Amino acid sequence: MNIETNYHNAFTTTNICRWTKNLDPVVNKKSMKISKNTPKDKYHYSSEQNQLFWYFLYMKNDGSNFNFESGSQFKMENDEKIKIIEQVRLEKDKAKSFKISVKRFENDLLYEQHISMDILKSLCLLFDIYMIVIYKKLIMVVNPKDDVIPYILERGQSDYKLRTDITHDFVKDIMTKNYFGVTSLVKPFNSCSSYKLNELQNIVDTLGLPINQKDRKIDLYNKLVDYI
Repeated sequence: MNIETNYHNAFTTTNICRWTKNLDPVVNKKSMKISKNTPKDKYHYSSEQNQLFWYFLYMKNDGSNFNFESGSQFKMENDEKIKIIEQVRLEKDKAKSFKISVKRFENDLLYEQHISMDILKSLCLLFDIYMIVIYKKLIMVVNPKDDVIPYILERGQSDYKLRTDITHDFVKDIMTKNYFGVTSLVKPFNSCSSYKLNELQNIVDTLGLPINQKDRKIDLYNKLVDYI
């Protein structure tokens, strides 16, 4: 079953071919000094507390190295946040076009201990970054572009890893396998009442969860809640 979403960047065969037709066979990102490589060098892993923000800095700088003295991470992080807020204030219309509340964005960026996935999504939209986030069999695509290799984050139980061994085939594979496309990983599913029975059955089936003939809507929906 191909991924189907209800927004204009749906994973149709046409879009998949358009996004991936000219991708290089292998893309090698520069090493990130703020992180350590996990086994087999397939991932970059940031050990910073504000993990998602540091992944954003890596993506924003196109994988460039971060050079700083030991112990300066806190200052660098805050300096970067201030620069971002100043730029967003100058481009409020852009934020508005993405339905981003500048006030809430600034508050979450500056005062939360670590940014949420929704704030990372906003940052990618504002800074024109193509990102895919994968969690189990859920997939969220942010700001898709023609003929551009995305940055791919994989979510574990408590943290994230940034994939580095991205190939043409890998991108096409994740877009055509049995993943369910969502617009948010914070709240991936709508309310139970917004789905028909067959829609819930299709989602549960796509996620590889068991279905019983006697399952009611609420039974199926509870399986989705337990899944996340």
